[in-house]
Amino acid sequence: MALSTRRKIICGGLGFLMMTSNFSFFLGFWDLYTRISQDSACAGTAWWLGYDAIVCALETYFACGLLIGAFWDGNRVLWWLFFILHLVDAVPGYTVATIFLGKHIYSADGQACFDVDPTIGSAVQAAWICQAVFYVYYCGFMAFLFYQVVLKEEDDEEEAVLSQPDNDKLLIFVNGIMMMASNFMHAVGFWYCFVTMSTTGACAGVSYWLGFDAIVCIIETSFAGGMMLGGIIDGTAWFWFFWILHLIDAVPGYTLAVVKLGLALNSEDGQQCLEAHPGVGHRSYEVWRIQVITYVLYVCNMLFQTYMSDIKKQKDAKGTWLILASD
Repeated sequence: MALSTRRKIICGGLGFLMMTSNFSFFLGFWDLYTRISQDSACAGTAWWLGYDAIVCALETYFACGLLIGAFWDGNRVLWWLFFILHLVDAVPGYTVATIFLGKHIYSADGQACFDVDPTIGSAVQAAWICQAVFYVYYCGFMAFLFYQVVLKEEDDEEEAVLSQPDNDKLLIFVNGIMMMASNFMHAVGFWYCFVTMSTTGACAGVSYWLGFDAIVCIIETSFAGGMMLGGIIDGTAWFWFFWILHLIDAVPGYTLAVVKLGLALNSEDGQQCLEAHPGVGHRSYEVWRIQVITYVLYVCNMLFQTYMSDIKKQKDAKGTWLILASD
């Protein structure tokens, strides 16, 4: 079932609000996670800050996926796929993180931790209070989006709908934002780890690949945006120009970084480095692990963008030509 243009605008606004909310909390919690001590009294609060940051990053990605599912004219397979992923990340992820981060903040250890560094303590409390207040706000967005896509009755036939080419461009745009957000969040994570990791001794290899991975991800953000623009403006040459740049950065860059950083982290030197610097070492390992988990999802984004921006357009054009020829 194709949603009307008006309902797609509503869904797009709701999805954008969900993405910005999650992304904002990701930036805030990740920044605090990199600054807070991971020792003794601060260990519990620090762990839940990191967990909350990762959960919010994933929710940003899945919220964008919900938009692709809502905008897709036809069956709702993509919608339900991302709805389930979003729900799984929301209940044992977002909800649990909100509860237990608050519990640790106001525990005896949490207060002792903040007494040592009141500035960080105040910032952590402020960020968590905002998340707790906005929790119901976010649930309202999710419920309203669900209503618009699943529960609301079909629109009147008089309601305007997007043409197929325009709807395809909308899907290309949302998928491009999804790819850019994924790359940028990884870039933020790896860069924070890179600038706080020792560059000497056993940490030299880990530090190099953290920096390499951060730079690769930020370049991929730009190239993914270029591919998106090429697909939207029907510029086949433009699309393939950025597709090739993206591929060059993806294979000897992104893929190589995933493999080499993993090898460096799990090597003998890497384990010594992580033992000597447990705080940044733990953060580096967790960011790398999330990158590995989401690698296949990003490849799917890439294939989807290629299909929508070039292959599907050729198929649709061929179909139109056959119709004209038969006439």
